[in-house]
Amino acid sequence: MVIKMKNIMCGISLLFKLFTAVCIVTVCNCSNRSKTVKQNMDYTLISINPQKAVNEMPASDFFSDIDYIPLESNDDHLIGQITQMLIYQDKIYILDLQQHTVFCFQKDGKFLFEINKKGTGPGEYVELDNISIDHDKNHLLLCNNSINKILVFDLNGNYIQTYKIDCNANVFTYIADGYSAFFGDFTANPKYEKEQNTPNLLITRLDEDVQKVQYTDLFFPSNINFGATVSPATCFSSYQSGTVTLLEAYNDTIYHLLSNKVERAYYIDFGDMKKGDGFYSLLYNPVTDSKKIFEYETNHNVCNIIGLSETSKNIFFVYYHNKTKFHFVFYDKSNKKIIDIVKVYSPETGFAFPVNNDINGGPFAMPYWTDENSFYGFVEPYELLTYKNAILQSNAKNKDELLKKLNNIVEDDNPVIVKMVPKIK
Repeated sequence: MVIKMKNIMCGISLLFKLFTAVCIVTVCNCSNRSKTVKQNMDYTLISINPQKAVNEMPASDFFSDIDYIPLESNDDHLIGQITQMLIYQDKIYILDLQQHTVFCFQKDGKFLFEINKKGTGPGEYVELDNISIDHDKNHLLLCNNSINKILVFDLNGNYIQTYKIDCNANVFTYIADGYSAFFGDFTANPKYEKEQNTPNLLITRLDEDVQKVQYTDLFFPSNINFGATVSPATCFSSYQSGTVTLLEAYNDTIYHLLSNKVERAYYIDFGDMKKGDGFYSLLYNPVTDSKKIFEYETNHNVCNIIGLSETSKNIFFVYYHNKTKFHFVFYDKSNKKIIDIVKVYSPETGFAFPVNNDINGGPFAMPYWTDENSFYGFVEPYELLTYKNAILQSNAKNKDELLKKLNNIVEDDNPVIVKMVPKIK
C-alpha cells in the first residue's frame, strides 16, 4: 500500500511546479570549489546507485514507531498550510506562510498561542519568511526579509525586540553562540563581493554590530544570469543545538554550519549520474537560460538533491533525475545502511509516497523536520481517517490510543503531525 499525499513538502512541491511552468528562482552555489570552506577531510562519502533503487519500503525496515498528534482545532486558530515546523523542548512551532502566522502547540497537540502581528510598528512584520530558535537564550526568532528585520519573541509568544539586518536572504537560521546564518540571493548585496565572487552564505551576530558581517562562505561567480537559471531548493535543517545542516541547490555536498566555521559533512556520490564540469560550465555561463539547464539534465540524466533532514543518528534526503523520477533515501549513520526508494511522478498519475506503514497501518508522511532523534511530517485529517480500517486490522501496540484519536477528529480539523522514530542500532 502506498500513501497518497495532499501536501508535497518544501523543495519537492517547488520542483513539481517546475514541470508545469517555468519557475524562476535564485541559483545558489553550484560547485565544490569554494575558496573559503574549511576543508574537512573527515566528511562522510555516501555512494548512491539510482539504478538499484527499490519501488517501495516497509516502514519497519527503518522505523521502530510511528505516532500521530492531532493539533487542537477551532475557528480561531486554523492552519492554512504548514510551511515550517520547529520542535523544541515541550512545544511545536508551526509557520504558516499563507497567513504569515506562527502557531504554537504543546507536544500533545494542545493549542497554546499564535503570533499574528502584521504591520510596521514595534513587534510587527509585513510578512514572514522563516522562523528559528535561539537555543542559547530560549528565544523564538521571526525573519521578515522584505524589510530586513529579525523579530525576537520569548518561547511563550511575548515580543522582546527587533534586530535590523543589513542583507537580503531567502533562508535564515540561528546557529549558536549568538551567530545566525543568512543564505540566498546576494546579488542585491554587492558590498560583500570579493574578486568578482558573491557569497550566498553570510554569518553574523544579531546582538552586536549587525551592519558588519562576521564571515562569509560558499562563493559563486557574480556574473551568473540569475534571471534565467532555475534552482530546485535550498534548506537548513537543525538536528542538534549548535549545528545546522545546509543543503544548497545543484550541490552534492552537504555542509554543517557551526558558530565559527563551515565544514563539509557529507558528499553524495551519484557515480555516472553526478554533475560534472560540463554542467557547471553551463550553469556558470551568464547567457544560459532555464531551457538549456533542463535539456542538459535530461540528456545527461544527472541527479539533483532537493530536500534534506538530519537527526543525530540518521539522514533523509530526496533527489530526482530525468525530471520525473524522485528518490527518497534513508541513511543510517551507524551502520551506513542506505535505503533508496524511487517513484515516478507525472501530472496524469499524481504522486504516492512509496513507504508502506506496516507498523500501525496508518498513513506515512514526508519526514522533513526533525528534533535530535525523530523525524516529523504531517497528514491531513481526512487522510488519517481514510486508514481507519487498515489501523483496525494492524497489530499496532497502541491501536486503542490511535483509534481514540481518530474518533476525536473530523476532516476539517488542523493537520495531524506524524512523528517517526528511527530504529536505534
